[in-house]
Amino acid sequence: MPAIPEIVKQLAESNLPVLFLDTCDLLHIIRAIPRPDLKGYPAEAVRLRTTLHASPPLCRLVLSDLIPREWQMNLTSARQEPQDRLAQLDKLSAAVHDVCDSLCFPLGAPRITYSTSGIVEHLTDLSRGLLDAAILVEADQACMEKAQARVLANIPPTVKGNQFKDAAILEHYLAICSQLHSIGFGPKVVFCTSNTNDYFEGKSHLHPVLATEFAAISLAYRPNLRAAVAEVLG
Repeated sequence: MPAIPEIVKQLAESNLPVLFLDTCDLLHIIRAIPRPDLKGYPAEAVRLRTTLHASPPLCRLVLSDLIPREWQMNLTSARQEPQDRLAQLDKLSAAVHDVCDSLCFPLGAPRITYSTSGIVEHLTDLSRGLLDAAILVEADQACMEKAQARVLANIPPTVKGNQFKDAAILEHYLAICSQLHSIGFGPKVVFCTSNTNDYFEGKSHLHPVLATEFAAISLAYRPNLRAAVAEVLG
């Protein structure tokens, strides 16, 4: 797992747009079925995966080394949400077919059992594939110390005082972006997290402290995967 200086070197040499993701948006790819607010997440994840595996690739995905562990810890609950909704859909579909059968009314479509179709497995594989395609950042002691200081000072995204993990992820991304900015890196650099509860002031605006930090190192922020992929890939 490369340390921050090696990652900066790799990114500078490839000279491609860079996307930093939070854990929640990788898990949202799996949760997309029952949630209208996540419409388009699977499609954008496929688009991102395609660009990462292109020859040559069209962008780079960078993740904190904390993210695979957090992804694994939350995987079961993330999968349960769409699985439960598909099971509900099975019951509704069966009821509709039963009524139509009793009326001898042809639906023109076969009975389908959505919950055993493998959709959730495909979404899980898609999300895991992005993890596998990413450059993982080795934990950096200076970033960890800055994260702790952020928590103690209640600086977003740690305004509730207990989100050390969020602070650690962000500090590693800020460190990479700061070094890229210092060498005049030209391509777009984007951070995506839908954790607006901790990153926003109010309901629609990035917290001013974060906005200032991001602007100083030319780091763009997007609150969902659709907007982030559009920003990175155009």
